[in-house]
Amino acid sequence: MPKIALKYLHFFIFSTLLDISLISLFELLGGDSFNMSSILILWVVVKLILYPSKSVRRYVGLEKVLKQGFKQIVLFGIIYSCFSLFIDTPLVLISKHFLLLGIAVVVSKTFFVFALKIYRSYGYSYNRFIIIGAFPEKDKIIDYLTKNPRTGNQFVDYFKNLNEVGDLQNYIIKNEIKEIYCHSQLLSNVELSRLMRVSLKNDIALSLLADDNIKAINDLGENVTDIVDLSLLMSRRNLILKRVFDLLISITVILFVLSWLIPIVGLIIKLDSKGPVFFIQPRAGKGAVYFYCIKFRSMKPASGDAQATKNDSRITKVGKFLRESSLDEFPQFINVFLGDMSIVGPRPHIKSLNDKYDSKIQGYFNRLLVKPGITGLSQVAGYRGETKDQQSMQNRIRVDLLYIKNWAPSLDLKIFLRTFFKTFFSKDNQAY
Repeated sequence: MPKIALKYLHFFIFSTLLDISLISLFELLGGDSFNMSSILILWVVVKLILYPSKSVRRYVGLEKVLKQGFKQIVLFGIIYSCFSLFIDTPLVLISKHFLLLGIAVVVSKTFFVFALKIYRSYGYSYNRFIIIGAFPEKDKIIDYLTKNPRTGNQFVDYFKNLNEVGDLQNYIIKNEIKEIYCHSQLLSNVELSRLMRVSLKNDIALSLLADDNIKAINDLGENVTDIVDLSLLMSRRNLILKRVFDLLISITVILFVLSWLIPIVGLIIKLDSKGPVFFIQPRAGKGAVYFYCIKFRSMKPASGDAQATKNDSRITKVGKFLRESSLDEFPQFINVFLGDMSIVGPRPHIKSLNDKYDSKIQGYFNRLLVKPGITGLSQVAGYRGETKDQQSMQNRIRVDLLYIKNWAPSLDLKIFLRTFFKTFFSKDNQAY
């Protein structure tokens, strides 16, 4: 009977509690508990900042774990020293705290590694995975993921297609599957949608093979991590960072902008034309799950869901200003706060557009692997607004997929800042 595989978050919590306990103990033995609470809080913050990448999360080799701990100690030392100098803490005291923390962390990491090895010796905490899709490179991927037992990966089975699995939900539960590898080009959009829904429901990590790099696998030798495009769905660390960024921005906008903007704009909309203040429309979110997207109403009531065109007669006088200034999009910060959207990501499309282009444009569905955004790379790259034909939509999708495959916190920040300056300091000819 397979044993339950703990998620890395459980490792992180256990490791952090162990760190805190030993740091506290060493501080007390050192005869100085001054600023202990500040030290412990800062240590937790440092561990969150240096949350490890997926390739090293479940790896329990002592050398790699100590290397991760060393990075954490260095970052802690830099931050702690800067704060201590501002409050004029004696250098001797700073050195003492730093030394005690270093010893405590080394002891903690060593104990953690050996405790986890013992735990795994009883058959627990293995990351059990399956591979779906008949591609020749699968054996190299299996070998890479399982050749070192310290990674905690355990290959369960291979299926040529999704139908071979049968009842995917029951199979995952029965076999305690924690990760699925597949090649998106070998699955239809319906199959990929089904796979995503089951994966999300059961908290399964879904890893898609990069279309661009899969052909070059024979040139990569054993370095097959390069062909596994984990950035398509992003690692848990990146998802946490992105969610924190979304919450910080959305809460700030809701409290300090929407709190007064909604009453003012709402009154102006009501005076300009009859109808509701908000335009609420179903849009496709992550995993093709539809949500209600909120915008300020900029068109006359009952205008349908067709895309806005230049000089569109449905747009009201106030609506024209709202669209040109992008103020109509501001209520979507509520969607971000609720978790339906992100600040940055592919723009959410209506169902008619999804149905129209899903089968016509290769990779169209892959844009739904992440949360849609208020703004995105497509928008700042000039693909905002109306998509007049299939070629213009294809260009937008190409840029959306480029964003997904190359996601990084710095990229989100650049897009956000560029959108901000473009919105308030320049005129966008495509905003109509």
